[in-house]
Formats: sequence, C-alpha cells, structure tokens
Amino acid sequence: MTYEGAHTADGIRLLVQLLMTDLRGVDPVAVRPEAWAEPVRGWLTAGAALAAGEPKRALAALDDPVPEETYDDLVTRALRTAATATDVNWAPGGAVTWSLPPGDEAALLEAVGGTGGRLAVLARDPGLRLAAFLAARHLPDLFVARAVVESGRVIDAQPSEVVEAVGGAAEAEEALRWFDEVPAEITGGGLVAPVAYHLLVAGDLRARAGDRRRGEALSREALRLVPGDPAFAALSSLLAGDAELGTPGAAERRLPVPAGRRTLDRATRYYATADALFREAGASRGRAAAALRLAHVARRPDDRAACVERALILAAAAGDGACAALLRVHRVLDAVEDGRPHAGPDVEEVRHWAGTAGSGSWLRGTADLVAARARDWTRQGYAVRGREAGDLAARLAEAVPAADADRSVPRAAGGSRPTAGRSEADR
Repeated sequence: MTYEGAHTADGIRLLVQLLMTDLRGVDPVAVRPEAWAEPVRGWLTAGAALAAGEPKRALAALDDPVPEETYDDLVTRALRTAATATDVNWAPGGAVTWSLPPGDEAALLEAVGGTGGRLAVLARDPGLRLAAFLAARHLPDLFVARAVVESGRVIDAQPSEVVEAVGGAAEAEEALRWFDEVPAEITGGGLVAPVAYHLLVAGDLRARAGDRRRGEALSREALRLVPGDPAFAALSSLLAGDAELGTPGAAERRLPVPAGRRTLDRATRYYATADALFREAGASRGRAAAALRLAHVARRPDDRAACVERALILAAAAGDGACAALLRVHRVLDAVEDGRPHAGPDVEEVRHWAGTAGSGSWLRGTADLVAARARDWTRQGYAVRGREAGDLAARLAEAVPAADADRSVPRAAGGSRPTAGRSEADR
C-alpha cells in the first residue's frame, strides 16, 4: 500500500463538509472541483453529487480501483460505497421500508465489504480517514440506524448481512448506543464540525426513537462546539421542528399533519427559524429543506403551493437534485388533493433524473409515499383523489427504461458557481 502524504487540506475539509449530507451547509453548485488537482478533483465532484442526492453522478465521477494499491484508492472506494448506499438504501424520510431487491442487496453488500480494513490502513492520515469514514461508514450506518429505530417492520426489510456489515444492530437500543458515542475516526480527524454533526444526527435518532429529552441534550451539546455557526443552528432547528410533528420524516413523506394548532405553530416557528439561519449561512439547499417543511405545515392550500414553488426554486439554485425531485412529486400530489390540473412532465422528469443522475431507492420512496396517500384518501371516501394518486404511484414505481438510464449523466444544476466558503466550525 503506497502512502502519498498530505493532500490539500482545504480540499479535504471541503470534502468533509459535503459528506455531512444532512447539514446542507454547502450548496453542490458552489463547489468548483476544477480548482484542485486529481484525485481531490474527482473526490469533490463525487462529494458534491452525493450532497445533491445524485449517487449515479457520483459513481460516474469516480474510478473503480482494482486492485486498491494506494491511499487514494481507499478514499475513492469509500466514496463509491457511499454512492451505492445512497442509490439503493435511501428514501424520503430517511428509512427504506421495503425489502431490497436481490440486485440492490448484492450491490450494497459488495460495497460495504472490507470497509473496516480500509479505514485501519488509513489511520496514518487522520484527515483522509475522516473523509473515508463519513462516506463508507457514517452515511450507510445512518440509513440503517434510522430503519432500525423506526419499527420492527422496517428493520425486517433490511438484509441481516447489511445490518452487520455497516455496523448497525438488530435492536434499536444498540443502534442508538453506537451513535451516542462519537467514533474515534471522527474525533481524531482534527475538525470540530464533524463531531458536532455526529451529535446532531445522534440526537435526531434519539428523537425518532421517542426520547426527545435525550435528543435535545445532544443537540445542545453539538451547538456548544460550534457557537455562532448558522448552518448547525439551522439544522438543529429543522430537526426540532421534525420532532414536533411526531413521526420521523413526516414532511418529506407527506404524512397527515397533527391536528393540534399549538403543535403546528411550534413546528412552523422552528422551520421559519431554520430558513432564516440557512439564509445567513448562504445555504440554498438548507432553505429548500426548510421551505418543504413549511409547505407541509401550511394551513391554506395557496400558502402550501407557494412554499413548494419557493422550495423548488431554492433546490434548483443549490443543485439539490433529490430535493427537487421530491418537491415535484409533492407538487403533483398537492394538485390531486386540491382538485387542480397537474403536470405529467413532473413525473417523467423525476423518473429520468432517478435513472441517470439520481437514486433508484429515492424514486421508489416517492412512489411509496404517493401510494400511502392514495390508500388514505380511498379509506376516507375520496375515490377520485385515491384513484389519481394510485395511478401516479404506479407510474413512479415503473422501471426506468434502459434508454433513459443509459444516457449520459448530467452535471449539477446550472447557474452561477461561486467558490464554496469554509464553515466557521472548521477551524
């Protein structure tokens, strides 16, 4: 195994920021990989694609190193692991709720295999090991942990080999304990931001498991590490709003909102605060996530539609393909609920995105959330709504034609491309 020495510190720090995917602190279109030499250029291209929820585009930017002979090969392999997990085991709301198809299961098992050994070899370069750990362990583990804590039905959908390979656990408390402890690969990386990020997602897992008090304590601990950083404060507020709604991923999955006015008011305040803080951070991707949630808790159809349109504009400006795809589905579903004409091209654009740049499991997740609403409306006696939503779900669930999937993978969404700034937490 060849050791090349230190890479450009700024490039590795930026890669780490991108791999903290739920933070949404760096817009994918703000990344300029061409400013770095290889291999950092390819890593940043892939990192920006992962932040955009576009794993196929990430894979297209990465070599497939066989055999793995250098430290660079190990980092590239870790990024490929993250991309594979995002393509087959990720869905709106955070957890895949179906049994993985055999091909997806085999791809995931192959991707996560050998991760522990690769990270052990990278111990000589803590910066590279941190980036590789976030990609090959932290992100796949987070997907599985969310599935574990949600319900027994969901964890039953995860192959036992996958749960074991990515360091998850068959019991919710084991998964929660794993995230309660900050891994040495993160603490040893020399940056405080990943430590704070880990604490925030650990707090979210605790809240998803019903322990909001512990979740809030972890959030406060995280924010003490990064005082004055608006992106971290924004994520904390976003997660607090999610916790108010009670069900994990309720806004992304477009679940029925709680009836209590006070609950909706509190969630709205948290989401509005997150929007303002993400604006301060210059993070359009974060603002899109906040606007999506504001749409979910809006009481009037016109307000909801306005929030969805604003969120779409922000997601496109940030280059967040997955968020934009989800919002297009929400927009059609809203039109069905309101009895308005809806745009068929939205569905076809989402399918094309999933087959070229995006995530197959994310597409499956959009089909599932629409099918759930169709069932709800049918039970409630809204036959027309239920039928239209059922037809939409069936179209989203159809296999993407090979001709679409084989087209060249697009770059991130267009627009101006300013240089991404450094988070105040990375000091």
